[in-house]
Order: sequence, then C-alpha cells, then structure tokens
Amino acid sequence: MSISFKIHYITKPNETLYVVFDKGGEVPLTSQEGGFWTGDFKFTPPQHLVWSYVVRDVNNHTDLRQEEVIGTREHDFVTKSDVRDWWYYPWLTEIVEDLTELKKQEEERIHKAEIERMEAEESERRRRAKIEEMEAEEAERKRRAQVEEMEAQEAERRRRAKIEEMEAEEAARKKKKAEEEEAERKRKEEERVASPPLMKSPTPEEKEKKLKIRLCGSESNWDLFKLWTGKACAEVLYDSETDDFDANTFNKCVEGNSSIILFVHSGPYIFGSYTSTALPEIKKGQYVENDRKSFAFSFVNPYDHEPIRYVCDDCKKTLRFFDNDDSEDVVGVHNFFTIKKDKEQCIIHKDFTDSYNETTGRGAQMFVRSVEPNTFPCKEIIVVKLVFKKDLGKSTVAH
Repeated sequence: MSISFKIHYITKPNETLYVVFDKGGEVPLTSQEGGFWTGDFKFTPPQHLVWSYVVRDVNNHTDLRQEEVIGTREHDFVTKSDVRDWWYYPWLTEIVEDLTELKKQEEERIHKAEIERMEAEESERRRRAKIEEMEAEEAERKRRAQVEEMEAQEAERRRRAKIEEMEAEEAARKKKKAEEEEAERKRKEEERVASPPLMKSPTPEEKEKKLKIRLCGSESNWDLFKLWTGKACAEVLYDSETDDFDANTFNKCVEGNSSIILFVHSGPYIFGSYTSTALPEIKKGQYVENDRKSFAFSFVNPYDHEPIRYVCDDCKKTLRFFDNDDSEDVVGVHNFFTIKKDKEQCIIHKDFTDSYNETTGRGAQMFVRSVEPNTFPCKEIIVVKLVFKKDLGKSTVAH
C-alpha cells in the first residue's frame, strides 16, 4: 500500500519540503501549482506511522523551521478502508493499494501453488512408481519361488524314481541270486543222488576248467588275462577256502612272488587286481610301490557290464599288506578295497577314481554297488601267480 501526501506551504527560494518518519526514511515532496507539495510513500500494513514535515535548504540540505511547519502527525494504517474521515486528515489526499505489488504477490502465490502442485504430482508419480516397482519385485520373487518349488519337486521325483529303479534292480538281483543258489542246490542234490558210491576222479583238464570258472566265472574271462598280461598259466598261491583267513597266512603264502592276481568273490560278483612286481618278504604292514603294470578288473558285476580292466594312473601305492598280527585286516589295494577278517565288513573305497582310469561313469559302485562307509560281504579270496609255462603247485591252470 502507499500514502499520498499533499500539503499547502509557501516556501522561499532554494527551499524544498520533505516528509521525515520517526522510524527512519523520508519522502521528498514535489512542488505543484498553487503552493502545494505532493509525494507518495509505500508501506506494508498493519503499521503505525509517525512523521514530520521538514523544510530544507536546497543548497546545503539543512533542515529549516521545522517548528513552523504543520508539525508531527501519526496514525495506524492497516488498509484503505481504515481511513474513513478524510477531513480529519487534511495532510492526506489518499491511501491507495499498490496494484503492482499485489499483482506480483498474486503471481508469486500462483507460482508457488503451481510448484507445490507439480511437486505433489511428482511425489505421487514417484510413490506410484515405487509401488509398481515393489509389486513387480514381489511378482518376480513369487515367480522364482514357484520355479524353485517346481524344480525341487522335479528333483525329488527323479530322486525317488532313481531309488525305485535301484530297489527294483536290487530286488531283481536278489531274486536272480536266490534262483541261482536254488538251482545250484538242486544240481548238487541231484548229483549226490545220482552219483555212485565210488566216483571217478576228475581229469586234469576237468580240474583246470573248473578252476577257471571258479576264478573268473567263465573260461572266456580267463582268456582275457593272456590278452592283458601275455601270460596264461597260473599257480594258486592262496585260497581262503583251504588257508587260514588272516594277514599272517596270506602274507606267507604270497611273499616273494610276482605277477599275481588277487580275486575277490562277493556273492555272484567277481573282481580283483593284478600286481606285476616281485613281492618282498613281509614283516610288517607295507605297500607295493611304483608298479606301472598293475591294474584292477571286474568280471561279474551288478550292472551286467562286460569284463573291464582299469588301468592304474597313480601307481605309487597299489597292493597293501597288513602286519602279521593284525586282528582286523587281511589284505587290501590302495584306493580300491580292503578285505577284513570279519568277511561281512569288507569295504570298497570311494576314492577309486583317484588312482584308476574309470570310464563307465559308475565309479566304485561298479563292483558290488556298495561304497564306504557301507560294507559288502566277501565270500572268498584267491591269489594265483601267472607264469609262461605250467609249473607244479597247489593247483594250476593252463591255456
């Protein structure tokens, strides 16, 4: 708002009239015709104003005859409507509202409101975007959880199917084994009934054939040793059916020999290992070392896989002998198997593939479908010595 001042005062040459406010500030008045002086002062209501009219010298700007002028005036100004009786304020001509200032304030208010509206819209947009983002993340989480659940269900289904398959194979194996044992029992019973009191002694050829089948399951399996070693004649060094089943007896029967095959029979399964180097005199537990020609083999296995030979990749240690007075172990092969005095507690080592070139994908499961810490029963072990020519011994096999 602003106050318009108008006062009639006759001045002398070189004099001018000012309005001076007690709180500071002044308004120079302008001379008009008829001895009138006018001027405007802007202020912000509500405000209490006290002022004086002062005459000044134009040249040196000094105040003159202040007491001779109309004097000091004061009034509380709020709005234009507060000044009603203009006759009571002869020194005022008008109190006017500064429309420019009001327009500026209104524009600022509108601008501020627009900014607040835009900020509110932006805030709402961000809030909705955040909600949409969170909803998308939640949907993705649920989708992944659903996929993981489906994968877990599929894995469980496959696991159960595998277990059922293995159980079915095991049941079929046991059934086959029972049938074979029953057939063998009947055969022996029939032979016993049909045999005359005095039986004819078997020929050397019959003994040889019987031993081949006992060792390898078939004569054709025995022929593989000629292919693998170049030697096809053998002498039995140790037989758990006739020799004591302990480390001391085993060590004494095999020490000093070379080119030996250790057969392990577990139910219908046949597997073992070949050692080419000469065995030392065994006084305490030790390994055969650096036998580059040693290998493992499987003739009859739970998977009906054809006879297979496993080349020894790491031959630093192979055949293992135990102390003569060992009360638990009989013989073993490093990373392959250990035969225990308790025939039901023998083990196949899980680290088989660390030493042998296994190509079937079944690993140590190939031999009896049992890997440590599980155990397997050993029916018997037999050790034979391979030679080029047939020599005398406990029992021999020739090609």
